[in-house]
Amino acid sequence: MTDRQQENSCCSGTMVILYSIMIVSSAFYALSAPFLPTVFEEKNIQPEYVGIVFATFSIALIIFSPYVGQMIDSFGQPKLLGFALFVMGVSNFFFGVIKPIES
Repeated sequence: MTDRQQENSCCSGTMVILYSIMIVSSAFYALSAPFLPTVFEEKNIQPEYVGIVFATFSIALIIFSPYVGQMIDSFGQPKLLGFALFVMGVSNFFFGVIKPIES
């Protein structure tokens, strides 16, 4: 196998890291799914809003994916990935320390 073929392989080190990041990112998103309906119910929020929360994420993903592709070409994959991981870490931190909202 040539170096170029090994670079494009699905099991190269970079691809394994990217796949791992995608799995962890999806896990953070999915972790809220079992708890969100209960939290909304405790706060007397209509259950339909649970669906809206998850649908909004999916719609935003569809809308912004082409722009992120252009940004990868402009800034480079490592810089954009590092920025995305930083933003995801900050948002997950705030999810953990947010005070309970009463209404």
